[in-house]
Amino acid sequence: MKEKTAAITNLTPPGTSCSGCPAFKACVAARLCGHDTALLGRVVTRRRLRRKGEMLYCVGDPLRTLHVVQAGSIRTGMSTCEGDVQVLGFHVPGDILGIDAIGENSHPSDATAIEASVVCELPYPLLEKQMRATPPLQREFLRLLSGEIAREKELMCVLGQRNADSRLATCLLNLSERYGRADTRAGRLTLAMSRQDLGNHLGLAMETISRLFTRFQEEGLLSVAGRRVQLLDYPRLRAL
Repeated sequence: MKEKTAAITNLTPPGTSCSGCPAFKACVAARLCGHDTALLGRVVTRRRLRRKGEMLYCVGDPLRTLHVVQAGSIRTGMSTCEGDVQVLGFHVPGDILGIDAIGENSHPSDATAIEASVVCELPYPLLEKQMRATPPLQREFLRLLSGEIAREKELMCVLGQRNADSRLATCLLNLSERYGRADTRAGRLTLAMSRQDLGNHLGLAMETISRLFTRFQEEGLLSVAGRRVQLLDYPRLRAL
């Protein structure tokens, strides 16, 4: 863990500007600000290292800060009426967390680092102030909210209408696309989440997830080495 933490910490040494960030091309905050580094510097106040298992926020916490993942992975989830935990999603470099708290001004879910991660903090009151002063920033933020709503609808479709093969294929393709925003190694994923968390998110048993990975590998759709996954046949995965 110490080696992993040090590697992530060194991604952005003190004093490094946003334009020097390894996740700059994928960063939601950069897109919001039109890659205007001066405006971005006023919106992003600091970067923080989050250790594995550390929570960014809990259900019911007041909304103070939006978070953009710079490195690592964050899991969001919430408790069901039965007391179980439902995994809502996995967030990778460039993704933003916390916008689901804007309506009620409090977080409806938990966010936990599932590996050593670095997040950039965007204080929401400051962001609101900047949006009032910068209409293009406000328009981009509304586009961002619209995109999040569309993704939620797509997830509902995946979980409600598709079989197990399709659910896993869709999830892997989605993660590949999102990782690809910041990484040129097309199709190479390091899945920090456990098979149990992945199954929980997709509404599948952990054993089903394991069997699917084995079968997909046997069929030449992907290769698996521990947590490292290489997608090999995009057309056939999309066909699923």
